[in-house]
Amino acid sequence: MTAASPEKRQVVRYAFYKLDPAWRRLSSERQASAKIEFGDTLERYRGRLLLRPYGLVGLRGDCDFLLWQVA
Repeated sequence: MTAASPEKRQVVRYAFYKLDPAWRRLSSERQASAKIEFGDTLERYRGRLLLRPYGLVGLRGDCDFLLWQVA
């Protein structure tokens, strides 16, 4: 590789999360508000890194969702 063509690198991270059981006891309005807030937080990173959420409910018993991050 020459100095004229720098090597590009990516960092990939898979982060698994489990919701606090108290969240499930919140009212549906509060849950909807929290989901919108979470989506807004993800949108703040648009353009700086690739960030994709995946729901894992029913697929894994030890976690509820996955954040796939590429930077």
